[in-house]
Amino acid sequence: HLVFVTKGRVGFLDPERKDDVEKQFAEDCRQISERHCHLVAFGMEKDHVHLVIRYPPKVSISQLVKHLKGRSSQTGLPGASKKGSALWSSGYFAKSVSDQAMDETAGYARNQGMPEKQSKRTSRPVAKVVHAKPQHASG
Repeated sequence: HLVFVTKGRVGFLDPERKDDVEKQFAEDCRQISERHCHLVAFGMEKDHVHLVIRYPPKVSISQLVKHLKGRSSQTGLPGASKKGSALWSSGYFAKSVSDQAMDETAGYARNQGMPEKQSKRTSRPVAKVVHAKPQHASG
């Protein structure tokens, strides 16, 4: 499970183009190792992407990340208003996933950017600050 965050967490990824961005990452995975590297699940928010990828042990995680971030930076992403070095932050999140946890992790990635997730995020109760009037001691 990989997560790439846009540089400065700027939200310039277009959710309307999610399917096109997913296709591009899937093709970039195939270029790494024909038939042995494929995108299992993809999710996208305006400022980051989630990729669940199966890849052979001969490919290191750093090679995988370098290829995927590099290709998307060179070609740009469909609907993204930026490309080149302005696209991704320098870091990434990576977590290995067991076969038993694959379905759950893939489901989590696919749900990123979904409308019901957005409504849950915005429907959280908001803390309200109440300023009490100062009490004056009578004298």
